Amino acid sequence: MKQTKSKGMAQVIRKRRIFILLMLAWPVLHLLLEWYLNFDIIYMAFRSYTNDIIHGEFVGFDNFEGIFNLFNPKTNTVPEYYALIHCLQLIFLVVFINAPISLAFAYLLYLKVKGYKILRFTLYIPVITSAVVLVLAYRQVFQPDGPINFLYNYLGLKWPQEGFFSADSAWKSILAFSIWTGFSTNIIYFLSCMRRVPESYIESAKLDGASEPRVFFSVILPLASPTICTMLSLGIAGVFSWALPSLLFVPQNGGAYNVGTMGLSILNFTMGRNYGLAASYGLMLTIIACPLMLSIRKLSHKLENSVEY
Repeated sequence: MKQTKSKGMAQVIRKRRIFILLMLAWPVLHLLLEWYLNFDIIYMAFRSYTNDIIHGEFVGFDNFEGIFNLFNPKTNTVPEYYALIHCLQLIFLVVFINAPISLAFAYLLYLKVKGYKILRFTLYIPVITSAVVLVLAYRQVFQPDGPINFLYNYLGLKWPQEGFFSADSAWKSILAFSIWTGFSTNIIYFLSCMRRVPESYIESAKLDGASEPRVFFSVILPLASPTICTMLSLGIAGVFSWALPSLLFVPQNGGAYNVGTMGLSILNFTMGRNYGLAASYGLMLTIIACPLMLSIRKLSHKLENSVEY
């Protein structure tokens, strides 16, 4: 009997050990893979893979010099500073357009205004729909036989001769698309954060005579500030790898259509097997983005420590 119990306990201990090993395997492998990729990118940034695609050739800081030359209009027909300007425009869009719109719509859903269910369904469509489907629908709206053309004719406006996705108008159309699809995900997080605010805070403010806008700016917004800072930091970090909309709208060459971004440049270098340039470009963006992200994170922690709910 004792021998049977000891065998049973040994099996239980063995299963627990296997379970613990399996639970630890993923984070350990993920950490090792992440460190390997980080060191490999640093290694590749100082090598050229033009002649040897596998091992590469050590070239020192030539790749970094090549990246700086991309920003020089004298050495490049399509200067890379267009990509920098586009990234700055996207940061402005994330901070000053998408975030305020997301907060406004999230608060309307929080108040459950009349027709909020239809509004919620409409706002959540970009979240639950494939990006490819959204691009196809968006392009169809701006086709010569689409509803925008009907609106142009009704208002007596002149339809662009080359359409909205030509070299001159493509980037503006992509920015409009990003505004349409960019705030839907934020609304989900902001609305969840607002629902965590204790009702007693809001009732107390209303008893003191606060209006709805006053409640929003004096109660809801301060309590939601940590979440807002987190979403802003994620949005700004995503700008540096932003490339998908440009690829979906203009699949040929983003630079030729003046819709390039830094993330798209890295992708183009990789597709062209210029791994050294891609790695050095990514390393430079990391050096630039890290202080910015750490500053936003520090601000978020300060706001989080000053708010209790």
